[in-house]
Amino acid sequence: MESLIEGTGYRPWVYRRLLPEAVDLLRQVIPEGVRAAIGDGAAAHVPGLRVIAERAGGTPFDVFCFLVADFLFLLGFVFVLSRLWRFLYRARGGAALIFPAAACLGLPLLMQRGANYFYDFPVLFFFTAGVYLVARGRFLLFAVLFVLATLNKETSILLVVPLGLHALATEGRRAAVQKVALVSALYGVIRAVMVLAYRGNRGHVVVNELVANVDKIWSARMWFEPGQAAMWVFLLVLILGGLKYQSRLIRDAALIFFPQLALYVAGGRWGEVRVFYEAYPFLFFMAYHNVVRLIDPAQVALDRGLECNRTSAVRDRVVHVALRWYAVFMLGVLAVVGVTRLDALVPSRFQRAKKDAPIELKLEELSKRKKEGTRWNAKGNVVMTSAGVNILCPKGTRASAFEISVDTDDEYAVEFWQSGRRVDKFVLLNERREGKGLVIYRRTLSSTAQASGISEIRIRPFLGDGRYSLGHLRLEPVEGRTPTGGGEGAR
Repeated sequence: MESLIEGTGYRPWVYRRLLPEAVDLLRQVIPEGVRAAIGDGAAAHVPGLRVIAERAGGTPFDVFCFLVADFLFLLGFVFVLSRLWRFLYRARGGAALIFPAAACLGLPLLMQRGANYFYDFPVLFFFTAGVYLVARGRFLLFAVLFVLATLNKETSILLVVPLGLHALATEGRRAAVQKVALVSALYGVIRAVMVLAYRGNRGHVVVNELVANVDKIWSARMWFEPGQAAMWVFLLVLILGGLKYQSRLIRDAALIFFPQLALYVAGGRWGEVRVFYEAYPFLFFMAYHNVVRLIDPAQVALDRGLECNRTSAVRDRVVHVALRWYAVFMLGVLAVVGVTRLDALVPSRFQRAKKDAPIELKLEELSKRKKEGTRWNAKGNVVMTSAGVNILCPKGTRASAFEISVDTDDEYAVEFWQSGRRVDKFVLLNERREGKGLVIYRRTLSSTAQASGISEIRIRPFLGDGRYSLGHLRLEPVEGRTPTGGGEGAR
């Protein structure tokens, strides 16, 4: 967190400057004593805030600022979504009142797996507000909002999809080209400034996870278990059913999903559906519309026809067919994978172990300390796959802190378990700007982990260049106890 605020973080995440710059501005104008008082007061009333701050490398004040900003953006999303519904539809009944709350209740679908970040709720607001301004024809306000959205996250360029399609239908080709060109130029300037300003930071301008994701799509069963497959089929039918009754503007905005899907496969972390925050408001809009239409069609009577002064039957047909064929394609993929991956139907205890299984080690095997900068694949290092390493600890192992060395170019999750229950978790985000080989991290365990003890440690790489390695892992004993396993006594 500290590195993102100061602009020394890892690329491409350091490009997402909107909230970090806002927090840094508050740091500059608010005296240190006041900041400390605000942070301490927030930590006293928000459980876990101080722990989050310690693990994220920030202060309670920083975390509190991010939380407040996210809450305000979530409120803004709810407000704008309600305004968009009321702009499109005549009805002012129960459907309009329930809609924003229902949209919030659907957000946990995006939070099932992986981490969630401070720029996610702003994405919801900016994309919903952007489409609302397109509907109202407020291009200058849209351009201002687009600049802020780009400073928040680079996916803002997807807003040109509803902007261009709506302008094409209402103002003609020339106006559509002019607006898309101007917005694209703004985006290009901002991105160029960001890339140049942080060219010395570690990481890459874009993340390439294509090969890893293709492998995970085929090997991971979490998307293709019967229950999961049934859920996604149901959502597809719910969203894409009755397209001819949907608002054209919302259909145009929902097309954002297609480039998002491509970006997800090419550079996302497979399984983290949080990357679809940009398309979520419009996909949910379509699903909710279909439900309300079945219950009370009068609630979803369009207030402005197709929200256009002119219509294009050919264009409408193209969008309609594209969404329909997408539904057919996804159903086909699920069917083919379901047939070819029959092992998803077999109980896990009857399945053979996967080739890409975690490496099993004992804690004492990792006690030899490695120096920072040691070559990642040097003799004695544990070279692992994305499946990671499981480390078994001696019975009665307790620790107050740990020291670990892993490859510099990668990021890892380190989980501490006791009798099948996770008692602590750390995310090691590589923030070194120079150097290669191993890097050493030292972290303090939570009071829960210290009290409960540790029976197993699981290390999982989740981002990097694919050359994952572990040098050593040493535990520091709880004060007053004899060290165990790879602890200080093993030096």
